[in-house]
Amino acid sequence: MLLGLEAIKGVSGCPVLSLRSFWAFLFPGVCCFLSVPLNAQDVVFLQADQPGVTPRKKSGQILDYTARQLVLRQSSGREVALEASQVLEVKTKKLPTHVKADQAFSEQRLREALDLYREAAKEEDRTWVRHEIKAMQVWCYRHLGSFDGAAKVFLAILQEEPQMRHFDAIPLAWTSVRLTSTAKQVGEAWLTAADNSIATLIAASWLLTTPGSGGRNALRRLANVKDARVAFLARAQQWRTKVVSAKRKDVSQWQEVVRRMPSALRAGPYYVVGRTLARLDDHEHAAIALLRIPILYPRQRALSVQALMSVARSLESVKREEQAVSIYRELLIDYPEAGLRSEIEQRLERLSGA
Repeated sequence: MLLGLEAIKGVSGCPVLSLRSFWAFLFPGVCCFLSVPLNAQDVVFLQADQPGVTPRKKSGQILDYTARQLVLRQSSGREVALEASQVLEVKTKKLPTHVKADQAFSEQRLREALDLYREAAKEEDRTWVRHEIKAMQVWCYRHLGSFDGAAKVFLAILQEEPQMRHFDAIPLAWTSVRLTSTAKQVGEAWLTAADNSIATLIAASWLLTTPGSGGRNALRRLANVKDARVAFLARAQQWRTKVVSAKRKDVSQWQEVVRRMPSALRAGPYYVVGRTLARLDDHEHAAIALLRIPILYPRQRALSVQALMSVARSLESVKREEQAVSIYRELLIDYPEAGLRSEIEQRLERLSGA
């Protein structure tokens, strides 16, 4: 994997490192949600007031944590509300079942992880932690390819916490997907749910490439709603229909929209931008957009696979065989569940003989 955005431009010659090496380099020891002894206080690390200064730290009991704020009760009994955007890291206690679930998820034992997360959600009495656990259920369903399962849990969290901190888990489709008959029926029902713009957005993404589904009309409506999260994502979803026809000026406009989006929601839009730039033979900038996905959004595993395959094929097309081989090998090691071993091995064999 290429190191940093300047090295991502290394499709023209910079060193290649693994995704794991890049992640360790970029975020040494950083985690959003760490386990501490059960009798310990919660610890919140906040952005420093000035660059280069050690992050601020506050201890106490976290009472609530949403996309807008974190409410902390300090040892004095005083409650303080902290802006969520200032929170760098949280250390809190985890129940044993929660710890086991995280371990299973990290090892891609997804069905086991899902069962453990369900159990952990029943055991956990802190609402904000329970939402964290349920968000991980969404990721499990997504990695298992169950769009309707993921969406139902996601919408259930949203009903309890409209300003949910885990909105990035929204199970949108950014490529054509094969829906089960149940998921298709659910999507068709949600597409006309005038009272739930987020359910409609999810359904429109699933059914966008289905002729006569009404997905395109739904996205046009949603692009003008007050909820900025929905509006941004609806606009980006519309770009999917223009990948084969967009001009360079169109992509420049898309990139400006992406820059204005919340950073947590940019993975899918980066994918559409990258694929379109690749079609326009701008392989350098396509790689920059696409490689952001596995590097910055590691939970987006299915999209990461698509992005990495696209980059590797682009590298092949511009005769950067060494970098293409590196990415294909990363795919075999880091994404064994993708079912691409046969295709990748054939490509590696051809490249080794080139």
